[in-house]
Amino acid sequence: MTATLLTNVIGEIINHPDQFIGQQVDVIGYFRGWDLLQEAQTSPPVTRSDWVIADSSGAIYVTGIGPQGLDPASKEATTKIIHLVATVQQNQNG
Repeated sequence: MTATLLTNVIGEIINHPDQFIGQQVDVIGYFRGWDLLQEAQTSPPVTRSDWVIADSSGAIYVTGIGPQGLDPASKEATTKIIHLVATVQQNQNG
């Protein structure tokens, strides 16, 4: 069995958001649902339905439909590794 390597792009986005605004990124990380492990260290940026992905460098909220078959309220789902392709955006609060 091949181990899935997590990306480390989330930490870069958090530390240097201006460099990523409008850029498409690939993230491989853990699905964390509605920030069930309290890793994002902020409230949902757009809606209460925003969900969290965590890679080896940090955790960040995602606005949009979550991965099919994963319950954002289930701690069991937080062990699932997902691949996300997304465009980085910043809300009015930064």
